[in-house]
Amino acid sequence: MGGAQIPINTPLFHPHEERGRETRRQPDTAITPAPLGSPPLFHLHRWEGFPREVSLTPSDRNNMKMRMDTPFPLVRLITLVLVLCGAAKFTGACSCAPAHPQQAYCSASVVIRAKVTRRAEVVTGSDDYGYQIKMIQYDIKQIKMFKGPDGGIDRLLTGPSSALCGVDLESDGKKDYLITGNMDTNSTLRVNLCDLIVPWESLSITQRRSFGQRYESGCDCRIIQCAMVPCSLSDPLECLWTDWIVEGTVQGTQAQHYSCIQRSDGSCAWYRGAEPPKPDFMDIEDP
Repeated sequence: MGGAQIPINTPLFHPHEERGRETRRQPDTAITPAPLGSPPLFHLHRWEGFPREVSLTPSDRNNMKMRMDTPFPLVRLITLVLVLCGAAKFTGACSCAPAHPQQAYCSASVVIRAKVTRRAEVVTGSDDYGYQIKMIQYDIKQIKMFKGPDGGIDRLLTGPSSALCGVDLESDGKKDYLITGNMDTNSTLRVNLCDLIVPWESLSITQRRSFGQRYESGCDCRIIQCAMVPCSLSDPLECLWTDWIVEGTVQGTQAQHYSCIQRSDGSCAWYRGAEPPKPDFMDIEDP
């Protein structure tokens, strides 16, 4: 099957695709980058959906080797690694791998929408040397709970600085936040920079509707991020997340508009739409 060339920043599935259409799977194939030195295009071989594999062809590997044999190969290698790993989030001494919103939802024990009304430094105990352990406590007004324990949550704890994974939130009660986190042994909600905590208004409409039943229905699926080539799927329960290599951002089309949902045959596939999927939906169906 021949491959068409598309710009690297072109979404694999147009966000304004005609509604009501089912996209049927063709035989699995791959996307491969064009040789070094050529325009930034991908050689794309796929069905009308998202790819299941991204890899380098032998000629691509030879071209890369020739480039690395030129002066300053170590500098070139370091630069390449830094660029390809640039999707990771680094803040001070706290580092987090990027996560699809569905992954953030499924890995958290608490997911709520809330306003922050007060910020205070509190002492939560002492370490082994007798020094006080200080944390930042935010008082919150819960608007809606998507996932969590029975009863409301009125406060949360986070580190005292970003270097210790602390989260800085506006505490004037004017902004709604989506907050994900986990309960500690004292039944207190603790959050850090690796949790998904963003202003509610920054979420897409699809994301707002997905927190809850939509993302919950895909928690048995696994989203595999393709941060560098080659990458591929090894299990029917996996969905390949290609936002970074295709659009240059982890907040791309798949993060904004898609969820990885389990189908009636037990496999998982990307799904786009505002309504709950049918048990036998096709890949990236948009009802």
